[in-house]
Amino acid sequence: MQKSVPSPNDLTRDALLDLARHGETLALAAALDAGHPVEAATRDGTTLLMLAAFYGNAESVAALVARGAHLDVVDRRGRTALSGAIFKGQERIARLLLAVGANPNLGSPSAHDTAAAHRQERIFQPDPELDAALRSQLGHAFH
Repeated sequence: MQKSVPSPNDLTRDALLDLARHGETLALAAALDAGHPVEAATRDGTTLLMLAAFYGNAESVAALVARGAHLDVVDRRGRTALSGAIFKGQERIARLLLAVGANPNLGSPSAHDTAAAHRQERIFQPDPELDAALRSQLGHAFH
């Protein structure tokens, strides 16, 4: 359920980051559509996309991707949205990010290395059923 949030024009950077972190997709989309930057980030460079991916908010990830969020930003800790999703066990989000072009070789550790360390290499294997479900549920991210 979406929480009541301030008007998109009244949001602070921290409030915007919290929308991504907590999966408040409708409010996040409204804020971005009102002109807030899709690449807003924490002091260590963790972007809205990374936060949505880390916290398992697939709809927010899709909304950010659909609005042009950069897929391959590496924060000061060496993390990407993709490597973070894999680390957190967010297979649906990792597959979505891969499907829209995220680079699995960036970061330290990279998404490939993270998957190997956590025995999640299956993320890089085709899964037509899951991929079709993602496209059906989150298709707006693919345009």
